This record gives sequence, structure tokens and C-alpha cells, in this order.
Amino acid sequence: YNDSWAPLFEERKNLDFLDKIIHHFSKLEEIKSFNVIGAATVGEAYEIKKIIREMTLGYNDDFKFINTGTIDRYRSLWGIKPTRYIKNSYNKPSLSRNELLKVHSKRYEQANSPKIVIGGMSKFLECFLDKDGQYVSGKSTTIILGESLNFLKILIGILNSRLISV
Repeated sequence: YNDSWAPLFEERKNLDFLDKIIHHFSKLEEIKSFNVIGAATVGEAYEIKKIIREMTLGYNDDFKFINTGTIDRYRSLWGIKPTRYIKNSYNKPSLSRNELLKVHSKRYEQANSPKIVIGGMSKFLECFLDKDGQYVSGKSTTIILGESLNFLKILIGILNSRLISV
């Protein structure tokens, strides 16, 4: 154990807990059921910007667009807090599923999948679970795609924990 963990495990019972984790569970690097992906390249970001629109009642089948600043621990602030993206501001930014599919089929597939969305440029990790594949992520975010929704639920708890953001 290195010194950076020492304050968290001053009591013996906490050290025993850490020993159990280290010796009885797989390391994340050994689990191959997930992929960590940057949500959009700079070129893709500008292509996506061209098709962002404000969601209205007639477009309920759109993907919701999310970016850093509208991601909180365990929840999306989409529709609650304005989204800033490449010098524009949106209240309820969305993307037509058909237009995204035409512009970038790989990003469409990712958006349509269960995933963890991680905000960038923040002091602490802020992540939420998009279990139904409703969100397209902007350029300053990271997404984690997993083969198992249960795995993503466990991972979101770890990523949002105080232990990770010490």
C-alpha cells in the first residue's frame, strides 16, 4: 500500500477490507467487457454541431445531446441547466436519429447503447448511467460502453464514489 492511501485506512478493519478487494476480485484492466471511448473528435464535434437543434414536442424520438457542464454525479442535467457547445447555448439540445446516422454511424451506435457518460474538465469525476441509450455525448466527455448493464451499474458506483475522487 502506498502512502497516498494511508489516511483512508488507519483502522485495521479498513485495511482488512482493502486486502479482500485486492486478493479476491479481478482488476478492471483484466475485465474485457467494456470500452472507454472519447465521445467525439474535433472534426466530429463540428459535424454534430451542424445538426443540433432544440427539442420540441414533435421530436420526442431524438437523442438528447449532453456535454460537460450538464453532467452531475448519477444524473444528467439535460433540460435543467443550459448546455454550452462550441460557442452556442441550448436549453434542450437534441439530434435527429436519422441525421446522426447519416453523419456518423459509429456515434449513432454508441448513442443508442447503454453507457456511462463522464464529464470532462472537472475537479471530481461526474458520471451518469444512460441505461436506455438516449444520449449523444459532446466532445469534452468520455463514454464507457459495456457488454453488461449490471457491470455498468457497479462501475458507476465506483466511479462516483468518494474513494475515487480523493
